[in-house]
Amino acid sequence: MAGVSSGKQIEYPFLERLIFGNRGIVLVLFALITLGFGYAASHLEINAGFRKQLPLDHEYMKTFQDYEVEFGGANRVFVALMDSSGNMFNKEFFTALEAVTEEVKLISEVDNARVRSIFTPNTRFVEIVEGGFAGGNVIPANFSTTVEGFEPTDEDFEQIRANIVKAGVVGRLVAKDYSGAMVQAELIPETAAEGGKLDYQDIGDRLEDIRRKYEKGNITVHIIGFAKVVDDIADGARSVVAFFAIAVALTWLLLFVYSTSFKLATLTIFAALVAVVWMLGALQLMGFGIDPMNMLTPFLIFAIAVSHGEQMINRFRGQIFFGGLEEGTPEELEQRRGVPPLQAAQRAFALILIPGMVALLSSCVGFGTILLIPVDMIYELAVTATVGVFLCIFTNMVMLPVLLSYTQLSNLDRKRRYRLRQITAFDHIWALLAKLSRPMVALLVLAAGVTAWYFAHQHAEKMMVGDAQDGVAELHPEARYNVDSRLITDRFSLSTDIINVIAEAGPFACSENFKAMELIDRFAWEMSNVPGVQQAIALPMVAKLVNAGYNEGSPKWRS
Repeated sequence: MAGVSSGKQIEYPFLERLIFGNRGIVLVLFALITLGFGYAASHLEINAGFRKQLPLDHEYMKTFQDYEVEFGGANRVFVALMDSSGNMFNKEFFTALEAVTEEVKLISEVDNARVRSIFTPNTRFVEIVEGGFAGGNVIPANFSTTVEGFEPTDEDFEQIRANIVKAGVVGRLVAKDYSGAMVQAELIPETAAEGGKLDYQDIGDRLEDIRRKYEKGNITVHIIGFAKVVDDIADGARSVVAFFAIAVALTWLLLFVYSTSFKLATLTIFAALVAVVWMLGALQLMGFGIDPMNMLTPFLIFAIAVSHGEQMINRFRGQIFFGGLEEGTPEELEQRRGVPPLQAAQRAFALILIPGMVALLSSCVGFGTILLIPVDMIYELAVTATVGVFLCIFTNMVMLPVLLSYTQLSNLDRKRRYRLRQITAFDHIWALLAKLSRPMVALLVLAAGVTAWYFAHQHAEKMMVGDAQDGVAELHPEARYNVDSRLITDRFSLSTDIINVIAEAGPFACSENFKAMELIDRFAWEMSNVPGVQQAIALPMVAKLVNAGYNEGSPKWRS
């Protein structure tokens, strides 16, 4: 069966003279460019950002930005200490908890005013007594594990347990079964950080230092939060280099089996790797980093470059084996004679140039449409992919055919016979598929397609939007982060998935506008009854407690 479409040999005399008439200069130029891009790529940094994942032009995100300083952002870190004995009320645990609280405060990117644990002064209890209110810190002032010789008593721990209940922090700062406690921290806004970004890998490393330092004896440390996600993904991204090497090796092996030529397989892989190096270097020169969430983009560019490179070597083989396109019967092809490598490369260049450029430019346009999504991380993905595909035009359409022009294939007759067998190897499959075009068979195929579409449509509404598992989907279920996330979700009534709803109701609405407070209270009640919501906290809840205190603790003021 014939190979590809027929037609008169297309020629581009000017381009062919320019490129193939100056092959040495072209290769030297490509080598210098590759060295330059390679040097730039060596300075490429992993660049992640919390705000990069947000659609900042959305009206909800504009509200978030307006109140980020007053109410804090959503970039939180949770450090949970658990006691394997199941009871946190012991000196070892409280010593570790107090120390971890202070260690978290020492992280420069942490907003100290928004660090919370039962040891911080912003965690207080309030109770109603005969004279009105009484309150204080959950941890009494005379309880400090840092004081030399301090030995807490059972009475001290009973007092702390009572204060925890009064403060209403069970499930938030203390595990529901009192098997552990939490240190919550909020990172400073990225806009307030030096250079307008936070070093999440450094933050993650500092958190890991805390884990290693205090995870001993009965104490285990569990950490979740965006900073830890980025750090773990970045650590995993380093292993991507090994996976990339495996992908390159497997691709080379498949190309070798297909082409039976060490040289052709190697040149195709080489051209694809040059495209990847150019892309990474171009990103650094444009001021971008590589986001851990976009770590698969080099694989994408490599795959596209290999695909177009394979088309080039396929045309090159057709010219060098048969002197033209692989058309006609095997007997007719057997009578043809090939052309020298330089002529074969020129013809392959002429055949592939326009179709290849159109395909690659179409891919650029396709990736470019992603730029319409107003999220910085997706914007970087679109730029990375578009630039990478565009650069493939030069590496695959120009550099590769020049390299092929120098390629002398060994065992040419044996490779030629193997190619003849390849051309007809799947004729029986194409003949079988051709039968599907017969009217009755085609109707059955269409009916099967419509049936499949119907069932797919029925189940499409069940498609889950969002995370399908606990933790983060970018990491394996057994990854330490996801294990920590499941434990914290089970033991505490919170997770990193926190929604802040800000109500704008005019001046003094919190103290003088009953309707506004009532609406907020009703909204909080509605949200607390939504499946998946663990807890809802709103200002009216605090107001009810205060009003009850001013009225001798009367229950009617709590309703």
